[in-house]
Amino acid sequence: MNKTEAKIKIKTTIEFIKSAELKEQIKKQISNRNLLEIIESSQKIEISLVMLVRDQEEIIAEVLNRVKTQNLNAYIVVDTGSNDGTKEILKRLSYISLYEFAWIEDYSLMRNEAVKFSKTDWILTLDSDEILDIRLLDLRLLIYLILQVKSEIFSINFEQHSAESSSYGVPARLYNAKIAHYVGSVHEELRTNLDGQTVQGILTNIQIENKGSSDEEKQRFSKDERYTKLLFKMMKKEPDNPRWFALLPSLGIRELVEKRQYDILANKYLFKTGVFMLDEHNILVNSYTRTIIEKYVVFLMESNKTFEARNLIEFGLKLFPKDIYLMFYQSLFQIEEIKHMIRLTLKENLSQYLSLDKQEIYYYNYTDTQLLEIVLAELNDMIGNHDATNSIIREIQDKNVLKIWEKWHP
Repeated sequence: MNKTEAKIKIKTTIEFIKSAELKEQIKKQISNRNLLEIIESSQKIEISLVMLVRDQEEIIAEVLNRVKTQNLNAYIVVDTGSNDGTKEILKRLSYISLYEFAWIEDYSLMRNEAVKFSKTDWILTLDSDEILDIRLLDLRLLIYLILQVKSEIFSINFEQHSAESSSYGVPARLYNAKIAHYVGSVHEELRTNLDGQTVQGILTNIQIENKGSSDEEKQRFSKDERYTKLLFKMMKKEPDNPRWFALLPSLGIRELVEKRQYDILANKYLFKTGVFMLDEHNILVNSYTRTIIEKYVVFLMESNKTFEARNLIEFGLKLFPKDIYLMFYQSLFQIEEIKHMIRLTLKENLSQYLSLDKQEIYYYNYTDTQLLEIVLAELNDMIGNHDATNSIIREIQDKNVLKIWEKWHP
């Protein structure tokens, strides 16, 4: 590798980092360094893949062969009780180290146990249904560059995408296991070994495709039911931690709603007083405030608490002005206002239309009321009364009037 190639490689790697501030810090820190020495030093970092797997015969070879291109120091795969052909496939992959232990319904416990098979400090942890988008990725160089400016403990977080949704998660996927460990029965998070604080995540645009988020896969592994139970377990274990409440799936939320506990818990995790009072001095701001507000708004809307929902949306947008979900919910209310105005206009126009003496109109205008009828059709269409719209249009005979309608609906 020559200097030009080293420069391109370093520049490309820095671009995986999302934080503009962090990128500038790294560039400044290495500006006077020998780029070839940076590349050489970075390759001394040792990384192991540590992966849990169960019943993934259809995809496990693709998952592992993709990450194999990173030339990691070890590929540790722990089978937790596969009943399909997964183990047979794994045994044919000569570059992996295969271990086994029985499934435990606690993801952190299993991950932390699996890490013990590794001899390296740095761990790449991927789920067995996640495909890494490697592109021009050099994980060792990425770690090395961040270490030049970061003295505190950190993880490197990837973008977790799925074909079913345009939204994505940002799970911690690369970390130093000598100074951090996982906590949480499900949707686990990294915490420091020394004081148990949450590890700071460095956000990157490294992408992984999650193949396990489809409805079929969720049903196959009963994910919603199991995750709900595990998150309830964590809520009992850490009642003051909003993370577990914020990450509840819709099934868990429905259970709390049925028990009339959801709004009580939402108020607990959102407000210092535990009471629904929208005041900047009363709000508990943390990593999960946005998520809780978003879900609470849905609860209020579905409970027909329109006034509270609208106020919470407005308050939430002051805190998080770029939140797309709150903007969407606000737009729903605005659309309803517009529909309400259209309904009133339709009612007025219909009353006016019905009160007309059609024969008098016919004599006075030398035409009938078909022009007014397409207005009624349009108003019905705007509020979703499509059957009424179609019924009106079918009765229109005037071709000039129909041409107007066609211009409105090309």
